[in-house]
Amino acid sequence: MKVFKAGLYLGGRAVKDGDIPFHLKLAEVGKDFDAQVEEARKRSQTETKSVFWVAATDEAIDRVTVELYRSKEILSRKERGAQTRDEAALVAEEKRRVREHQDDLRRLLKQALLTGTVSFRGNDRSPEEGASDITRTTSKVLAQALPEVFERFEEAASRANKKDLETLMTTENLRGLTSIFTDLSLVRDEGGMPVFNTDAGPLAEVLGRIEHRTGYGDVANGRYLADFFAGEPYGWDFDVVRLLVISLLRAGKVEATSKGQVIESALSLDARNTFANNNLFRQASFRPRTTDTSMTDWADAAEAFESVFGKQMSDISSGTPVAASIRAELGRSETSVEDAYSLLREHKLPGTDVLRSALDEMRSIRSGKEDQAILTFNGTHKGLKEAIKRGAELTQCLTEPVLHDLARARKALAQLWPFLQGEAELDDSVRTHAENLADQMARETFFRELPAIGEHAHALEKEYERRRKEASDATAAAYTESVATLKATPGWEQLDEDRRQRVAKPLESRASTDSSESITIPLLRSDLAACSGRLAAAVEEVMRLLDGDRIERVAASSYFSGGIETEEQLDQALSGLRDQCLELIGAGKKVLVQ
Repeated sequence: MKVFKAGLYLGGRAVKDGDIPFHLKLAEVGKDFDAQVEEARKRSQTETKSVFWVAATDEAIDRVTVELYRSKEILSRKERGAQTRDEAALVAEEKRRVREHQDDLRRLLKQALLTGTVSFRGNDRSPEEGASDITRTTSKVLAQALPEVFERFEEAASRANKKDLETLMTTENLRGLTSIFTDLSLVRDEGGMPVFNTDAGPLAEVLGRIEHRTGYGDVANGRYLADFFAGEPYGWDFDVVRLLVISLLRAGKVEATSKGQVIESALSLDARNTFANNNLFRQASFRPRTTDTSMTDWADAAEAFESVFGKQMSDISSGTPVAASIRAELGRSETSVEDAYSLLREHKLPGTDVLRSALDEMRSIRSGKEDQAILTFNGTHKGLKEAIKRGAELTQCLTEPVLHDLARARKALAQLWPFLQGEAELDDSVRTHAENLADQMARETFFRELPAIGEHAHALEKEYERRRKEASDATAAAYTESVATLKATPGWEQLDEDRRQRVAKPLESRASTDSSESITIPLLRSDLAACSGRLAAAVEEVMRLLDGDRIERVAASSYFSGGIETEEQLDQALSGLRDQCLELIGAGKKVLVQ
């Protein structure tokens, strides 16, 4: 049985896809909460396929949220730069606080949700008093909503397995079919013989959808059928829909086209090779099966021909000239569509499915029988027209500069945005640019959005470069200052030039703003955080070059771990530091305090 899942929208943003969307809204306790509850109730009366859940936030939630944000900000600044054991201990302590704040926030939000208000179709579906489990509460709401949204689910409420499909495409006697065909009433008795029940039930529904779709000249492929019947009011499983479509093929009610080949029998090798593969089933197209054409079909073809090619058919006296005219014009257009398809595949751009499907139909029309070619053209001419138009547009607009810009846009989404979305103080406009860019780059008609795509990609690049420049400038400034500090170290002038260059190189190499673009912001920030440690190491090396093993390093921070709150603590820390230094000096050491 199919498992239905809840989708989640938070503040209007899609967080997780699902069969029934749950719109979650957080509102401050009091008037704001009451207003949001009323708004959610009204929306649920018009948006009848969704559930609306409003939870109240209070001072406790606000306080924990602020503390969690503060701890995360501290970690973002300090975690990468932790050099000493004490600094690492402080980072570990802050991570512990983050976990505590997250646990507190989860607990408070859970409580707010379980005492919140849930609306579905104007009715109150709020959690029961004393409810303690979010998952159980959500499942209960989902169980109440599902029968109303997917009211036709029971007609095909089953799960088809591999054996069901195999027997359908291999067993010649319908009595040998598996139990699912009986459970869903797909087979009925007629004169003592089992036949497919295509006049009622799920098979009639799928056949009607194929007839309706192709009757308007649109393609009814496996992807369309699976998506259509997965939605409300059906909610049928993909494997069940596939089983229904192949049952219609077996019953002789439809025929299929896959990779340019027409499939008329579900028992054929082509059928088994095609429909056992999920992707090939999705790509295959289906249309009602007929054997001969009439004057009505020829007239329909002439009308479709003029719509697709912008010219009239010269002869419709029989099927032969009609099929010949269709094949000739499609032959002139096929190369352009093929070139556009190859271009999209090469550059990993969306829209290949539409062109691939059209190419399959073109090849089927070119190689099939005359009547078959005419009927296929009549049933797919809208898709063919769109593919031919799209192919011409694509080959014209996807020039080398445009392809370069699209590659930049893809890079902005794949590399720049994943970094930017985790940044603090990110302007909402940048997030909007990223969302719009992702949406437009995923569309099959992306090539009609090129100016907008360029604008959104540039906005992400500009924001990333601004932050990169900030990181580069800060890093260069810190290392420039460190180089100056190093050169002011007592004894620096006593080193020869080769040793000076070797010691200073880790600092001087990072003291320029002319860093390569391949150096990312995280790496620049990591270098900045490590600056003090590298300076300390360089100073220590200078002193060891001058004084050898006499140098003993003392970590002053170890005496101030946990912070200083009183004068007594300060005196105690300084006294401890002083005692250690005196002990080392007494042993003939030269102390390096860092």
